[in-house]
Amino acid sequence: MKTSNYHDICPWPTVKRIYNDLKHCVDDSAIATLCRGCKFLVDEIFLEVHKEYFLLCGQVHDPPITTLIMLIAPGIIATFFLPLLCLKLTTWNKEMPCSVGL
Repeated sequence: MKTSNYHDICPWPTVKRIYNDLKHCVDDSAIATLCRGCKFLVDEIFLEVHKEYFLLCGQVHDPPITTLIMLIAPGIIATFFLPLLCLKLTTWNKEMPCSVGL
C-alpha cells in the first residue's frame, strides 16, 4: 500500500484487493492464535492502517473548474436570455401592422 501514492489522494480503488487480503490474513491469524476474544486487537490494527493510508478518503474535493463552468453556464444563459425571449414573443404581434381597414 506504500506504493499507492496515499499522501496525495485516497488510495482505496487501487488497494482494495490488498486491503481485503490483509483483513483475511489478520482474521486468520487471530483465529489460529486463539485471539477470538481479543477482537479489540484486530480493531486497533485496522485503526492504525486507516490512520496511515486512508486519511484523505473522507475529504471532499472541489471539482475542476471546467466541470463547474459546464454545470453553471446553462443556468446563467437561461437567466439572461429567457426574459429576452419572453419579451420578443409577447411583443411580436404588436410589431406587425394592422391589416384591418377603417
